[in-house]
Amino acid sequence: MDTKELRERLAALAHDQWSGWMIYLFSKGTNNPDGTWTMPEWAVKRWSRQAGMKYEGLTEEERESDRKEADRVLTIIKPLSDRIEALEEAVREFVETADWVAHALDASDCPTWIDKDAVLADFYRACAKLSEWAREGSK
Repeated sequence: MDTKELRERLAALAHDQWSGWMIYLFSKGTNNPDGTWTMPEWAVKRWSRQAGMKYEGLTEEERESDRKEADRVLTIIKPLSDRIEALEEAVREFVETADWVAHALDASDCPTWIDKDAVLADFYRACAKLSEWAREGSK
């Protein structure tokens, strides 16, 4: 998923969350004959309290409601998180292999039992893995 697609998916979610809230909000008030809407006193008190409070100060039930909304964001960004974890692992393997290659190919202290061709093959495999990840990430 590229940045443009991510932005659109997050914008669609933001709209869904906003419209869901508005539908809920309007369902709790009174539509007046002149086209205005009146919020009940209990709602003013509750939502004013919540709006003026940090997340940590909310009740467990209120925090759970916010967590459900956060889960909707996580659903969108989870594939990106998985790709980042895969890249981190590929980079770790690459660095370990590159360190080993540098050490193994240092002629001054390279043991004779080291198969330099095999070391280079491992290094090229690590390079290919990173290259494959980069190609897939650009789709």
